[in-house]
Amino acid sequence: NELDKYINNKFKKGYIKLLSFLIKILIFFIFKKSKKKLRFIINYKTLNKIIKKNYYLLFFIIKFKEMLYRA
Repeated sequence: NELDKYINNKFKKGYIKLLSFLIKILIFFIFKKSKKKLRFIINYKTLNKIIKKNYYLLFFIIKFKEMLYRA
């Protein structure tokens, strides 16, 4: 498979590294016939579930920090 060869080549050169996270993100490629290229797609649904829960907390931390700088 051409995609496997490409990924293995980049991995051997050090352009691609294996990372381990506490969450898993779905990554895949789609072949675009019109441009005859592979399109890199990342599904952020799992990551978004975590981020949305803490959105307001992060917002208030930023606002509080701005208030401290103005004081």
